[in-house]
Amino acid sequence: MATRYLSNYKTLFIATLCLLVGFSYGMASIQYQLFPYSQIIWIKNSLSPNKKIQPLSRGYSHYYNRRVSFFNIHVANARNVMLGDSITDDAEWHELFPDYSIVNRGIGGDTIAGVLNRLELIPSDTKQVFLMLGTNDIIRKTPFDEMIKNYQQIVTRLQTKGITPIIQSTLFFGEPFKPFNQIVVKLNEQLVSLAKRLDIQYIDLNAKLAPNGVLDAKYTIDAIHLNGAGYSQWQRAIEPILQK
Repeated sequence: MATRYLSNYKTLFIATLCLLVGFSYGMASIQYQLFPYSQIIWIKNSLSPNKKIQPLSRGYSHYYNRRVSFFNIHVANARNVMLGDSITDDAEWHELFPDYSIVNRGIGGDTIAGVLNRLELIPSDTKQVFLMLGTNDIIRKTPFDEMIKNYQQIVTRLQTKGITPIIQSTLFFGEPFKPFNQIVVKLNEQLVSLAKRLDIQYIDLNAKLAPNGVLDAKYTIDAIHLNGAGYSQWQRAIEPILQK
């Protein structure tokens, strides 16, 4: 009898512990946009195709504000800045390029408008800014014209500060989120046109990471974000520019 009670107690304890861990991770995934936050948003969009998601969720706002506060106080005087959302944020750029002056100014969950609102945090002595934007705008269904307008403002404002912007293609989504890629194609076409019009460099990262029009599974952890192999491809793509 005692053994049976002990077994039931252990089962109850394990179940309670699993619930607490699951709840804690769920809250963290919302606050910090950890996996599977993006997938949940995508599913919500799919179920409500005509409903626009608010540009700033509570968790996103908290993380955005915390990162912006850090960047505002701890100014990095680096020659090169990596600027974007979580796809940029997730990499240790100073480790990928230890021989170059480079800092990470990505913020997980950020949008094109969010980056535009924090451009003043880029030091004027920065020489180059590598832009990677658009993924969250597409997920959140930001109006396409608004995306292009804000992106162009980012580029022109950087140029006004004497900084060279380098446009990197918005990455394709992986197979589970393939419908989004129609917008990615349209966005990248506009970015190529913008780069030509303003005589700045455009880097097609999809040529290696998504050669078939879909983010290759060997380069991603969740069909949206990159894994180590994906960042290695990114590293090879931009290193020649850093060498110059």
